[in-house]
Amino acid sequence: MLGIFTFLVTRRRQRANTARRPLLGLVLLSQVFAPTVIAAEDPLIDLLDNELKRYMTSMAEGDPPAYFLAYRVADIQNQVVSASFGALERDSQQRWRRLYVEARVGDYDLDNTHALRSDGQSWGANYRNNWQVLPLTDDPEPVRQLLWQATDRVYQQALDHMAKVNSNLTVKVTEEDRSSDFSRQDPVVLLEPEAEATFPAWLWQDRLRRYSARFAGSEDLLVGRVTLSHTRSTLRLVNSEGTRLRKSHRVFRLTMQMMVKADDGMELPLTRTLLAASEDDLPNDETMQATIGELLAQAAALRSAPLVTAYSGPVLLEGRASAVFFHELLGHRVEGHRLRREEGAQTLKRKLGERILPAGFNVYFDPTRTEFRGEALLGSYTVDDEGVPAQRVDVVRDGVLEGFLMSRIPIEGFPRSNGHGRAQALSGRSPVARQSNLFVEVDNPLSDEALKARFLAAIEESGNEFGLIIRDAVGGFTTVNRRDPNALKVIPTILYKVYPDGREELARGVDVIGTPLLTLSHIQLGADNPEVFHGWCGAESGSVPVSLVAPSVMLDRLEVQRKARSQTRPPILPNPAPEDSRDGVR
Repeated sequence: MLGIFTFLVTRRRQRANTARRPLLGLVLLSQVFAPTVIAAEDPLIDLLDNELKRYMTSMAEGDPPAYFLAYRVADIQNQVVSASFGALERDSQQRWRRLYVEARVGDYDLDNTHALRSDGQSWGANYRNNWQVLPLTDDPEPVRQLLWQATDRVYQQALDHMAKVNSNLTVKVTEEDRSSDFSRQDPVVLLEPEAEATFPAWLWQDRLRRYSARFAGSEDLLVGRVTLSHTRSTLRLVNSEGTRLRKSHRVFRLTMQMMVKADDGMELPLTRTLLAASEDDLPNDETMQATIGELLAQAAALRSAPLVTAYSGPVLLEGRASAVFFHELLGHRVEGHRLRREEGAQTLKRKLGERILPAGFNVYFDPTRTEFRGEALLGSYTVDDEGVPAQRVDVVRDGVLEGFLMSRIPIEGFPRSNGHGRAQALSGRSPVARQSNLFVEVDNPLSDEALKARFLAAIEESGNEFGLIIRDAVGGFTTVNRRDPNALKVIPTILYKVYPDGREELARGVDVIGTPLLTLSHIQLGADNPEVFHGWCGAESGSVPVSLVAPSVMLDRLEVQRKARSQTRPPILPNPAPEDSRDGVR
């Protein structure tokens, strides 16, 4: 089973399973991008460009010749301060600089990244971990030495795989999609200024101790942690087409994590992340204390909330849960490169021009949008990770499927990128078509009150004892292969049983499941109350930041299944928290 439950699980499974099948999903985490400004030249980019031109001269004379070479350098600096139950537990600072090399031999129509096919499966060379650690300084001599070694290694791999491609084509059936392997693009020259790298995180140590001490007063908490992280990320890209790119941004994240365990063994984690683009924008003491209090109240209620069993009937997905739902249900199925893979389900490839959502529903992706109602969006960028300018892509208009997200991997009918080639900076993997900022809009939305009334009527008509309102979710995952069930899962954190008379009862213990086409057909109505979900989306090119904006939507039928639970008993021994400091979590 492919899934994302925490960031660490995402990365571990991605490493283990990517060669066999894509890992697709969403996990809560966030990032803010700095504005774009043209800046002065960059000595490291100059060095990369000079070495690239020198090696391209030699590689272009090979047999077969190289026609494309790119260097991508990720420079990440991260500071973390963390406190748990009133005590400092981490104060660290790290920095990495990695080089990724992409070499293509053959030509744009057929090159070494072409997928090898065998009994309904395919795999290519463009997802190899071709990365190399680089020095943290721009001293040219060691950088040149490492560039030479990495380029030679990747070039030899490209030659070897090209021979396999040619052999594979002679013994396999004709491919369904005979598009080129790489699209031609105009070069882009854009140098953003490097974001500020320093932040005195140690000044927050006392505040984090004080915030996390609130958790120490709660007798049933197994986890009670507050973490401040500051990340500065700079990506440099040069390629043989003439692109010279530097993108740089920084982000501050204040994350509150807690977990309680119900008497039946079910673990109930709660996480809240507050974001800032600068030190001055970090949340104040009042905001932090209020957020911690809200989490403690939710934990107290969830621990004693009744379980929901398997259910199929009307469901109302409110903003953040609705956003995750559309990300998993639709978003991964419009990522273009999946629609030419032999092992891919290609659910929507032949449905262009067909209605897949109710009239009035619109879905688009727009990395050029930097904010929504004053809130920064995380899937924003001016140029993607292949050097293609970002652009808005309308995938559904008035309920009709109109397009797909494209990287530089063409598919039938879509020969060029639309600026959605993305990869995790440190993943060492080639960019592929990935989601950016997802927007779901309804032309004639209902008010909250009208949508709730229609929902209650749907419960009555369905004959169910109750319906479900899902108010929040932590993430989800999906599968898009022919060999696996083509399905999705959304992982709620806050849900309610709702009775036909309008009564609501907090509940727990289920996940949303469904298959794509059937689930799409049950979407009925939408409101005008969009909310934003920020997260990391994990797939074969690593984890990339995304923002999802969606309103509440009603489905006349959706299925949920019981959530997995731990078989370990809750603690037997009493919590050492003093009685007078407890915050009433039980």
